[in-house]
Amino acid sequence: MDVTRITLPFPYNGLSPNDRHKHWSEKARAVKRYRRDCAAFAMERGAHKLSGPFRLSVTFCPKSRGPLPDMDNLVASFKAGQDGLADVLHVNDRDLAVTYAIGERCKDGGVIVDIHQNEAARDGVDAPAAGLTETTVRSNGMALIQPITGKAGEQ
Repeated sequence: MDVTRITLPFPYNGLSPNDRHKHWSEKARAVKRYRRDCAAFAMERGAHKLSGPFRLSVTFCPKSRGPLPDMDNLVASFKAGQDGLADVLHVNDRDLAVTYAIGERCKDGGVIVDIHQNEAARDGVDAPAAGLTETTVRSNGMALIQPITGKAGEQ
């Protein structure tokens, strides 16, 4: 199975849909910066050399302090990062099958992205790196939310 793992920074402050106090131009700058930074991390890991089709397994590892973010805000906050990955992979992000999970807390937070390519992308959905709940969003925009049973990697 061809899998490339990339660890990205946790979505920046101001990217959450709950942060409505910023001026639209401040949010636009944060979105642009996060998209560019995630693309740069992916390029460093050689993601631009991969060939599709692709499936992404995204595990959010929240910061060790503060409230635990909910899944819908994490997914919305990561949209710019997902767009940056799609840019590097040379695909339209609507053509990606993406699985989301919330993992363990870590000091500065992070986003673990496993890029499954070729046959691995067509073989179904693997368990995420670590997590509590899992949301799979198909290319038609429909979401499937399931509890995760077992540890990461177990079937």
